[in-house]
Amino acid sequence: MAGTLSQLSDLRMEGDSKPSTSAAPPSLTVASAPSEKGPSLGRGRILIVDDEQGIRCFLSYGLGLAGFDCRDASGGSEALELLETQPFDAVISDLLMPGTSGLELLKGVRENHPRVAFLMATAVDEARVGIQAMKAGADDYLVKPFRLEVVLTALNRAIERKRLEIEVENYRQRLERMVDQQTRKLRVANKRTEQTYAETLEWLSATLDLRDNETAGHSRRVTRTAWKLPKRWVAAASSSRP
Repeated sequence: MAGTLSQLSDLRMEGDSKPSTSAAPPSLTVASAPSEKGPSLGRGRILIVDDEQGIRCFLSYGLGLAGFDCRDASGGSEALELLETQPFDAVISDLLMPGTSGLELLKGVRENHPRVAFLMATAVDEARVGIQAMKAGADDYLVKPFRLEVVLTALNRAIERKRLEIEVENYRQRLERMVDQQTRKLRVANKRTEQTYAETLEWLSATLDLRDNETAGHSRRVTRTAWKLPKRWVAAASSSRP
């Protein structure tokens, strides 16, 4: 706890001081220099979940300096309530908390908010559990005590990955809609073709009947029977297949 408060104090001193033109504080340099391939660090709403207020303040202040809009919750239940009422791009959650644990929160986020990136925070001796959390659906894990530049890199990467997943999913849905529309159009066109073919046969049989009164009606009956036979053959062949 004391280490977290010390880090927060250092961040405040760096944020309040004006960097010189020759050199900027290292932590602020990392925060204000987004990757060319990654998302903008000024575009993200982050939910920080931890039962320790000092950690929540440290992450909220540090990520706020980087341009993130942060909200915090003291436990998993409160976090789930916030997720139901507010949009978030990512969640940073402690693993071990009273009440709803980080793993239980992860399960709820994945079931109800699959498009939200999730980063699990663990202590050094819980790193193995953090890897297991990734197998359960977390996008990454963070090891305490936090280093702000590491948190920013992991958060930036997780948000970008989620945005790419959303783009791919949206493209897949658009493609499925296009295929469905084209399929319906093809079915309508086939139906029109069959109708036109049937009308043509009917017209030809009527023409034959007009030319020969003795066979009046016979050509039409033959035409209708011939039109139905192929469909019956196809149905019989399909039913006879093993």
